[in-house]
Parts: sequence; C-alpha cells; structure tokens
Amino acid sequence: MWLRIVLNDPDVGEDDILSGDEVMTAALHLARAEASLVAAEGALLEFERGTAPPSDVAKTFFEERKMLLDWMNEFEIEGLMTEDDREHASKLLRQQGLIIHRETSIGGERHKLLQLYARRARRRREKAFHAWLDISAALGANLKKRSQSTTSD
Repeated sequence: MWLRIVLNDPDVGEDDILSGDEVMTAALHLARAEASLVAAEGALLEFERGTAPPSDVAKTFFEERKMLLDWMNEFEIEGLMTEDDREHASKLLRQQGLIIHRETSIGGERHKLLQLYARRARRRREKAFHAWLDISAALGANLKKRSQSTTSD
C-alpha cells in the first residue's frame, strides 16, 4: 500500500518492484520507512492511551503475583503462614509491583523503549524521504532536459 502511495500509482506490480532501478529502490525504502513509522507511533500512542495489551514481561509478573497471592491466601486460611513467610511473600509482592509499574507506566522501561522505536522510525523515514526527494529532483531535471531538447529540435 505505501509503495503505491509513494509512487502515486495504484497499479504498481511485482515486475515494477523487481526492476531494481534507483527510483524503485528509493520508493521501496520510503514505503518501508513509512510503514515502520506508522507501526511504531501506533504502538506508542496505544501504550500512552492505556489501551495496549500488557507485554510478555508484565503478563508473567501478573501471573506470578496472582499465584503468590493465592498461595498466601491458602496458607493463611490453613494457618500455615509463619511471620517469616509473610515477610518474604510481602517483599516479593513489592518487587513484582515495582517491575509491573516499570513495564506499564508512562516513563517506565516499556514506554521509553517504544519512544526509542518511534524516534528511530522517524529518523529512518526522514532519511528515506530525503533520498526520495533527491532522486525525484534528479529525475525531474532529466525529464525537463529531455523535453527541452526534443522541443528545440
């Protein structure tokens, strides 16, 4: 889809893509960069809105936290929980809470990573866009020279 937009040609086909010419290569790079940017910014926005699914790390800690709470509850009901067990379990719960917070909060590790991906995608897109402009300008100059030489004959 992005390649068709970049080239302003809804009929771009496999033969065009496989041509390997300079214009097509630049268009492919720009199309890939555009798609990556949309994906990276979408993931970042989804996270910042709080609608992103939890990461695998967060899922693991949510599951472990639930198991620990179930275990504590079961031992408490059966009267098997010692003060040492309670302290140790509470410490684990606090550590898990901190990790979950870093994974799920604005400014946390996952948020910073998503911001990094978006910045990199923006830089790749900018670089690909400038390369596309350079090739387009060169192509436009060549076409202009050709049209002037054919009209002057």
